[in-house]
Amino acid sequence: MRPLVPVLAFCLAFLPAAVKCAPTEDDLEDDLDTVLPDANAHSIQTPPIPEDLQEVLAHEPIPEPPDGQEIEEADEFEDHEIKKRAAGKDCSQDFFYYRCRCRIWAKQGFCTGYFQQFMTIFCPKSCAQHYDFCIKPEETCEDVWPSSDYCKDMSETVSASHPIAVECCPETFDLCPTPPPPTSQLSEFDQNCLDNHNAKRQIHNTPPMAWCEKCAEESKRVAIKLKNRFVRSGFKVHPLKHSTRRERTWVVDGKSCQHGENMYWTFSSAPSCTGETRYENCIESWYEELGIYKNKRRGGRPVKRKDISLYGHVTQMLWKASTGVGCARSGDGPNNILVCMYEASGNLLSTTQFNRNVNVDL
Repeated sequence: MRPLVPVLAFCLAFLPAAVKCAPTEDDLEDDLDTVLPDANAHSIQTPPIPEDLQEVLAHEPIPEPPDGQEIEEADEFEDHEIKKRAAGKDCSQDFFYYRCRCRIWAKQGFCTGYFQQFMTIFCPKSCAQHYDFCIKPEETCEDVWPSSDYCKDMSETVSASHPIAVECCPETFDLCPTPPPPTSQLSEFDQNCLDNHNAKRQIHNTPPMAWCEKCAEESKRVAIKLKNRFVRSGFKVHPLKHSTRRERTWVVDGKSCQHGENMYWTFSSAPSCTGETRYENCIESWYEELGIYKNKRRGGRPVKRKDISLYGHVTQMLWKASTGVGCARSGDGPNNILVCMYEASGNLLSTTQFNRNVNVDL
């Protein structure tokens, strides 16, 4: 029988080597493959540019970032920043540093569809008319290249009908529409509405309003929409329904401005701003609410939301901070709707604001 001691010594001799060669947990981790996340998981693809335009755009200069800020690259945006930008309603400018491309992409129809997320975040101004969440910016006609000198250079290489000239350099190529000359005279209907509004304001020592053409255009659109709705219902729905706040909000002098709105409907005669009775003259109909206002505010009582619905027409007419008015009607005959919009809106839900803007002895 072989002695046990030598065998045991042999096994112990190899034990350190076995322990030393056995892979540790760290060794196993070193051998694992490193898996990187998908680089395109949160990327936003830039829309394509037609080849003929790409040849021109290939030489456009990289714009200088304003005030030392870094230029925003689409593929550098964090996911949270994308969501933040997409959730915003600022459509007053395009954020992509080559703003000319925003114009071209919008013209190509990329505001909706596959590239909508990119366009919503980086080119909201160029796509504002396609997005309901946008407060529509003022329409401007200006060069949108990073450098005005570049448009001058373009004038020597492309014609005025070239898409680059039309979309990106309208000033340089003299493509901006000539503004219509100011109209010195309003229509009889417009003048009557303006004069009779101001006649009521004069009674209360309130400054007169000016005619607001944009308000008149929007009033016309709303009046026609309501009349069509009324007819389609078989005259079963109420003819008057206020437009939404979004419909009454647009940019004025570079700022978002909410507008006020009064409505009037007559069945047996054409709605107007003239006439002696409330059944034909919207101004007289609205002004009759003055008695309700005085009664509800008697003794300096605070303004309540439910009360404004009873006297809000007259207080909007007399609101001191409303400096413009524009009115229109759906038609010149009986059974039509008349709408007036006011710039800016009155009837702010604040007793202090009512005291400040409605000059009526209580």
